[in-house]
Amino acid sequence: MKKTLLFIFSLLAATPSALMAAGPGEIAEPSAFEQAAALPANIVIRQDGSRLTINGAEGERLQVFSMTGKPVATYDITAASWTVRLSLPHGWYILRIGDVVRKIAL
Repeated sequence: MKKTLLFIFSLLAATPSALMAAGPGEIAEPSAFEQAAALPANIVIRQDGSRLTINGAEGERLQVFSMTGKPVATYDITAASWTVRLSLPHGWYILRIGDVVRKIAL
């Protein structure tokens, strides 16, 4: 239990507060500092309802976590511009691709 809570808090700490302020279906744009920190990854995540489009992450793995830290889905990204439809219940989720972590609402 302690490891799960520590994992959740580490993911939330890595998620900028500006992203947490985004409403359902929105992913707020990172600040200049956050963009500079994410430059090596150069990954762009766009959301349209339950559909995610990911650019610049070919060969990476997308991990989707519930807000309790439980892994709910894993996908291997096979193209430079890759799209997936998440078949998950409505709610908040944490996405992780390498060092890039984002919070989304479905």
